[in-house]
Amino acid sequence: MEKRKNLRKKAVMTALVSIVLTVIVAVSGSMSAFAASLTLGRSSWYPSAASQSISVTVTASSSSWTCSKSASWISVGRSGSSSMRISVTANTTGSARSGRVYVKVGTLSKSVYVSQKANSLSVTAPSSTAYSAPGGSKTITASAACGSYSVSDNASWITTSKSGSKVTVKAAANTTGATRTGRVTITSGSLSKSVTFTQSPYTCTLGTYEVSAGTIASTYPVNVTSSYSSWTVTANNTWLSATRSGSSFTIAVNTNTGAARTGTVTVNAGGTKRTVTVKQAANKLVVNNGGSLLFEVVPSKNSLSVPVSCASKQYTATSNASWATVTKTSTGITISIAKNTETPVGEYRTATVTVKSGGFESAIVINQTSYNVYLPWLCAQIPATKTVDSFKFSSNDWDSYVYTSVDWLSAEIDYIDTTGSDAMPYSFLIYFTAEENTSTEPRTGSVTIRSGGNIRVFSVAQAGAAA
Repeated sequence: MEKRKNLRKKAVMTALVSIVLTVIVAVSGSMSAFAASLTLGRSSWYPSAASQSISVTVTASSSSWTCSKSASWISVGRSGSSSMRISVTANTTGSARSGRVYVKVGTLSKSVYVSQKANSLSVTAPSSTAYSAPGGSKTITASAACGSYSVSDNASWITTSKSGSKVTVKAAANTTGATRTGRVTITSGSLSKSVTFTQSPYTCTLGTYEVSAGTIASTYPVNVTSSYSSWTVTANNTWLSATRSGSSFTIAVNTNTGAARTGTVTVNAGGTKRTVTVKQAANKLVVNNGGSLLFEVVPSKNSLSVPVSCASKQYTATSNASWATVTKTSTGITISIAKNTETPVGEYRTATVTVKSGGFESAIVINQTSYNVYLPWLCAQIPATKTVDSFKFSSNDWDSYVYTSVDWLSAEIDYIDTTGSDAMPYSFLIYFTAEENTSTEPRTGSVTIRSGGNIRVFSVAQAGAAA
């Protein structure tokens, strides 16, 4: 009986122990499950290309949860005990990217999938990308999905500035004289787009581009049509000048005393240059109508009229001899020739008159013959009685004189005519009288003829009186 009671009691104790163990195990399992619980406010995030951040709630069975990331462009950190902040940098590439944020509590881990969109760049050019010569301002509209962009250009005449989505492009005045091109580039990360601008030069049109000028100084007007009002004009040669007056200018050409020549005048209209070529005819000098410049003149006083044609109307005439003087006339020159009283018989004297104009010259040579006297016979034999006789002579000078060498002999001259030769055009008759020779000794005397610068002597031999 006592033994049965002990067995029953033992069985009860065993049952009680089993129940307690079951309860302990159940309670222990329940507490283990509570410690490993983790819930996130979202499981994914799809941000745009711009930099941004979000807050994600974290519900965990323990406040000692941790967070981490899988990509360098993602940053994550706890924000209190029940949330975390996820941030992404701007995606400046042209491709989407993805990564994860991990949250761990105990042995339990959960993640948030992050997928960031690719960057994009939008650039809208102005309706016209062409500038006129004075320059100006135009606007480009630009935007980048990542939120930022930069601006650059490749031309010194372009300046840029940006404000928000507006890019202002300013062009300086074009003073190069030629059309020019520049480029503005919008860059956002690895993306870029360009807008090309052109700028025309100032316009300039001349009324003429070539002037044919005569030898004489003259002026030539030239009209100018230009989009640049402050244009200038410059003559490039000393014999040219140019003066502006309103919308035209005048070219002044000096007289040309030399060879044909060519010069230029330049118009500068804000860098656009135009040239007028000036061609001026050569000077021309013609003396005596192109005929002979050798003149043979008689010994008497006379003059020569020599025509001179000079294109420049500017010439000089000089003589190297005092007996040949030069005077300019409306048609040429007059050479005044003095009487030749110095040159021996049979010879001549020479003068040279030089006509010059610039680099041109002509020499006129004048040969003037000497005076000459022709006697058909040079002596007379007369008796001792008083004798009156005569003889003839010719000369190339009208102005002739006679005189005797002795008192008993006298002479007179008488002009006859001009029927002689060209070399001796004047004929004279000399009358001489010899007084009676009362001496038994013969005697001699002479009659001297002076014509121009020449002298001839006529001898007279008179016989003596009879003893």
